[in-house]
Amino acid sequence: MKIEIAIEGPPHAISELGRRLAHLSPSLEEPPDPGDGQAKVLLMEEEKTLNERLMEISRIVNRAEKDLSLRKKFEFKVRNLSYTEPPGGGERQREAFNPIPSITIQPWHPSTARSEGPSTVFIDSQHAFGNGRHPTSRLCLASIEDLAQAGLREGLQGKRVLDFGCGTGLLAIAAVRMGAGHALGVEADPLSVETAKKNMRLNGLSGRITIRKGSWEVVRGEYDLVLANLVPAVLLRTGGRITSHLKEDGTAVISGFSDRQLMDMERHFTRAGLIKKESATLDGWAALTMVKRRIGIPGTRHHRRIRER
Repeated sequence: MKIEIAIEGPPHAISELGRRLAHLSPSLEEPPDPGDGQAKVLLMEEEKTLNERLMEISRIVNRAEKDLSLRKKFEFKVRNLSYTEPPGGGERQREAFNPIPSITIQPWHPSTARSEGPSTVFIDSQHAFGNGRHPTSRLCLASIEDLAQAGLREGLQGKRVLDFGCGTGLLAIAAVRMGAGHALGVEADPLSVETAKKNMRLNGLSGRITIRKGSWEVVRGEYDLVLANLVPAVLLRTGGRITSHLKEDGTAVISGFSDRQLMDMERHFTRAGLIKKESATLDGWAALTMVKRRIGIPGTRHHRRIRER
């Protein structure tokens, strides 16, 4: 998997941070340039070790912030460059499948016969990631399905959804397919933004989904549902902003981390002001469903394992 990490800050601080990142030189394809106030690291890691490497970088950045007494934290942005890789798996990647009972994902290709229904989601099949097959995507889809059926009083009908780090736009599209009124997808990678916009058009949802390039700076207002399927380092550094963009009694679905990191993530987001409603695991990965509640109102605590389909 190929990941680009851009860390922005004052030039003098970036220079020191670059020195501290030097021991990562086997994975440092592009040395930090202090002149533009940005350190950029390109990682080529197996999925099993990627989270550990990202957490190592996050710890280095946290320590540098404390040692340098920075008034403003480094801006930490991660792009999954694997979204633009061609998929493997041959014809299987073009077959329709059901990651959850209420949604059929139909990988789109110009030669694919177009048969659609209200539960069909078309996803451009030319990219390896964001196609709905990864366990974290399926965990998020299962959580959205639960919310649509029972979890938010009237389900998702008319609700506003934020899909932060939307990649190909799959979760935003699925949420609207399951009844949400409007979804905003935010993504830092420009190629993924274009793919998400294409998928939005393929599904005929241009009027109900907005895709923006950027990070939290392009998010305004509060949402009924926030979806955040992100790498752990980003969740720990910027995930606290989820609370500020979530309505009272709103729900956050958080994933992208392993089942071994589940307790740490729950503690982190509890400190950020959320209450656990449910957790789920699948194939070594995990997801949290959490609610923003007033202090003193208890949540519920359930755990389930999603079975392979």
